[in-house]
Amino acid sequence: LEEEMKMMELWAKMNAKVEAHEDFAHSVGKWNAAEKHFVGSDSFEGKGTSTMRTILDGRYLIQEYQSESAMGIFQGFGIIAYDTMEKQYVNAWMDSMSTGIMMSHGKKEDDVVIYEGGVKMPDGSMMLHRMKLQQHGPDKMTMTMYGKPEAAPEFSKRMEIVYTRAK
Repeated sequence: LEEEMKMMELWAKMNAKVEAHEDFAHSVGKWNAAEKHFVGSDSFEGKGTSTMRTILDGRYLIQEYQSESAMGIFQGFGIIAYDTMEKQYVNAWMDSMSTGIMMSHGKKEDDVVIYEGGVKMPDGSMMLHRMKLQQHGPDKMTMTMYGKPEAAPEFSKRMEIVYTRAK
């Protein structure tokens, strides 16, 4: 019983909220989203909205997203956590273009959180991705996504979303 109590104390200490959790509060609210998609040398734009909220005493940030572009209507749902034991961000993303969950892990460098992960493509290959999320004050943030097919030599810019806080 004594060892179990020590483990519970350690569990509570290791899982206490840290600054990263407090930072989630900056994203809470309703946002307008201006998308730009890059496909080879072409690009197209879209518009969307996002609602963000925290759950479980601010430990997780939930994002509900919807947009419309040349690809049609798009819906997405994400959960971001900061894992205090692993000392990294964890991002789980689901959307109307897939049936799986895209997982990414990230670290904060200055004022940018950089996530990395991969997703299986319809042909069975893997697409590696890198996302940069940067806060520009209380009312603006940018998410830039880069992708790299398995066989490609380097990452290329795939999408940029500029979020502005809805008034």
